[in-house]
Amino acid sequence: MSHAPVCHHITRYITSHAPVCHHITRYITSLAPVCHHMTRYITSLAPVCHHITRDITSLAPVCHHMTGDVTSRAPV
Repeated sequence: MSHAPVCHHITRYITSHAPVCHHITRYITSLAPVCHHMTRYITSLAPVCHHITRDITSLAPVCHHMTGDVTSRAPV
C-alpha cells in the first residue's frame, strides 16, 4: 500500500493552513510595538517601586515602635 495519498493529503492540509500561519505571524509581529511599550512602561515604574519600598522600609521602625506601645498597654 502506497503512502503517497496520505502524504499528498498532509501536504494539502499544511498548504491550506499557510494563510492562517501567515496571519498569526503578522498578528504577533503587530504586537511587538505594544510589548515594547509595556516593557518601557514597566521599566519606568521601577523607580516608583523602589521609592515605595524605601517608604515602607523607613516606616518599619515606626510600626515596630507602635507595636511596642500596643504591647506595653495590653494589660491595661
